[in-house]
Amino acid sequence: MQALLGCLGIIIILAIAFAILGFILNNILGFIGIGIAIWAIYEWSVNRKIQAKSKKPAIILTFALALTIIGFTPVDDNASSSANQEAAEEVSEEKETKEETELSEVEEEESSGDSTEAKTTSETPSKEEKEFDVATVTDVVDGDTMDVTFKESGETDTVRLLLIDTPETKHPDLPTQEWGPEASAFAEEHLAGEEVHLYYDEDKRDTYDRLLVYLHVDGEDFNKQLLEEGLARVAYVWEPNTSRLDEYYSAEEKAKKEDLNIWSVEGYVAMEEDGGYNQDVIDPPEPVVQEEESTTTSASTDNGYSGPYDPNGADRNCGDFNSHAEAQAFFIAAGGPSNDPHRLDGNDNDGLACESLP
Repeated sequence: MQALLGCLGIIIILAIAFAILGFILNNILGFIGIGIAIWAIYEWSVNRKIQAKSKKPAIILTFALALTIIGFTPVDDNASSSANQEAAEEVSEEKETKEETELSEVEEEESSGDSTEAKTTSETPSKEEKEFDVATVTDVVDGDTMDVTFKESGETDTVRLLLIDTPETKHPDLPTQEWGPEASAFAEEHLAGEEVHLYYDEDKRDTYDRLLVYLHVDGEDFNKQLLEEGLARVAYVWEPNTSRLDEYYSAEEKAKKEDLNIWSVEGYVAMEEDGGYNQDVIDPPEPVVQEEESTTTSASTDNGYSGPYDPNGADRNCGDFNSHAEAQAFFIAAGGPSNDPHRLDGNDNDGLACESLP
């Protein structure tokens, strides 16, 4: 029984101690003020004994009284709660306003999305294409080659459209090919004098020092437009400039199925990737006399070229050959160095074809 009373007494003492501690903590400023007031009275008594005249005790006492009053003044919980509620309501209103604004922007984007959906593929360059220049087309050479003047620098250059090939109209040793004039006219109509964006792939120039570009006009990929119209074929597919290859093959396949222009005559487009166009399908050549054939064969043998390509046939480039020696033999057989219909000698005119090959 005594032990029980002892435990109960300890509990009561702890409860009272915690209550006093809580009261002190809730009114800490008031107790600090009381302490400072006691100090001020002590200072006043000391000054009185030594008959010193000082305003310090009065100033300290005034400060202590003010602090005591503030510390023991009860806080209006209702006012605090009301202020907190008002702040919460303001935050809630701001959040609702922000959500309504975001919802409105989403609806506007969705409403305008239908009109631009068809252009997203051709208007957005692939991640491999990190640069573009703004230029004006000053001259259309043919369907896939143009002269431009750059907006920023004012310099001029010749550009060649990447991954496509249109029928020839300006080749020095080939006749004008079918649908070549149509491709040139299409380019003239859409590009002449227009401001265009030139997007690049990895390698910027070809062996003729022409800029290799994906050309955009009015937000549309013009390379792809030529394929869609059946005025060009996918060609000159050389790594690493292949970022839009799949997209271009799809456009070419659609034109094939619809028999558009170059695809309207079977066999006109050579099956080989860089085989060019078979103008003979449109304009069959006159029969060759046997004696002339013998002379041609003899001349070909004398020139030392016995490769798979006809020196007087479709346009060839350095990518068709495995070695410099093979390209050089073809170059000589085609009339080099005095005549270079396939432009294998580049721009240096040193009589050596495809010097970059092993």
